[in-house]
Amino acid sequence: MGNKIFHKKDYKLLIIGFDDSGKTTIFKYFKSFSQNKSTFPSIDLNLECINYKGHDFTLWDIGGPKARALWSHYFQNANAIIFVIDSTDKDNIEDVKEEIRKLINEEELKGCTFLVMANRQDLKNAFSPEEIKKEIGEIPGREFNVIGTSAKTYQGIKEGYEWIFNTLMKNK
Repeated sequence: MGNKIFHKKDYKLLIIGFDDSGKTTIFKYFKSFSQNKSTFPSIDLNLECINYKGHDFTLWDIGGPKARALWSHYFQNANAIIFVIDSTDKDNIEDVKEEIRKLINEEELKGCTFLVMANRQDLKNAFSPEEIKKEIGEIPGREFNVIGTSAKTYQGIKEGYEWIFNTLMKNK
């Protein structure tokens, strides 16, 4: 019986979305229930390397008003996309749907797990996760989910990260 070499896998998660959707608050919350390894502050970009349940994750929070044009520069080797939306912005739902469809069709993101965090669920006029999932439509051959969150009350955020973690562990 030969020696087995175990390779530890690092995971890259991109947190993206439109301006003022709650990306950075959701990013910071994940840090709070993980074992922090290191932090790299930057303007319009937050980068955090953490260990969660014995696995290393690099989280990229890509924000700022001009960030959307730069998203593709971070796609390489990404394992998961967390797309944060303001679920109360009903005027923007078509733009959200279009952007998610573009991301799902990006060649470098073909194997990525994809989670939409429908933020601001604590507000009465928010689209429900089910309504958002219906708007986006079916995404065949992709690990995809929509989870309702509130960056203000932290509702659903840990559940979203748990879904990402469990999906990545199942598919490793």
